[in-house]
Amino acid sequence: SYTLRKEYQGADAVVFVCAGVDGGRGGVSPTLLTAAARVLPSSLRRVLLLSPRGVERTLQLSFALRNLLGQLDRQRAAADALAAAARRVGAETTVMYVETAGGGSGGGDGSGGGSGGG
Repeated sequence: SYTLRKEYQGADAVVFVCAGVDGGRGGVSPTLLTAAARVLPSSLRRVLLLSPRGVERTLQLSFALRNLLGQLDRQRAAADALAAAARRVGAETTVMYVETAGGGSGGGDGSGGGSGGG
């Protein structure tokens, strides 16, 4: 968290690309989103989160099947925590739900996030 705090120091905008959206090149896990939420600087004014589609629709059959072990719920909870932390420091949060790089509705790997702000 000291490293994260140092990296974000003085930032006025941060973009998070969640795993499942990035074509398998790393992406941000729910664990990192939660850690980032704890160290957002007061200089921050805008947070953009690119999240895989499905985290907002866990009751629809195709997404419910992927959520059997709670992967989509963890993504959504981490994004909610990040959005709440951003509001506490006065930053606007935008979450964009996007198709995965593979063309499907990904994010079932337990990483990423999704929920909402302005």
